[in-house]
Amino acid sequence: MKQLKTVATHKIILSPYGRGRAMFAYDANGKRMFHGDSKEPLFAAARELLSRGLAHPEDIIETYWRYPGPWSMRARVGYAASRTVCERDKGGIAIQKYAPDY
Repeated sequence: MKQLKTVATHKIILSPYGRGRAMFAYDANGKRMFHGDSKEPLFAAARELLSRGLAHPEDIIETYWRYPGPWSMRARVGYAASRTVCERDKGGIAIQKYAPDY
C-alpha cells in the first residue's frame, strides 16, 4: 500500500508597511520564528521558510492580513520560493523565476 505524504500548511500574517510593502511574520508553537518586510511577502516568506528548514518544498504557504478573513495568497512553498515579481516598463508586472543577488 502506498504511503500518503503529509503536507503542512504554514500561515504567514501580513500587515501594511507603506509604499507597496507589507510586514510578514511567522509564528510556530506560540513563538515568533521570523519576520520581515517585502513588496512580495508570499515569495519572501517562502524563501525564509526553506532557508531556515521550517518547511518542505511541497508544503503549502498561505498569507493572511492581520484582520480576520480568508487567506489572501496561497501556493506550494517550493514554487513560491522560486518566484519573484518583475516590474517592466512595458507590459506591467510579471511573475518570473527568482535569481538571488549574491
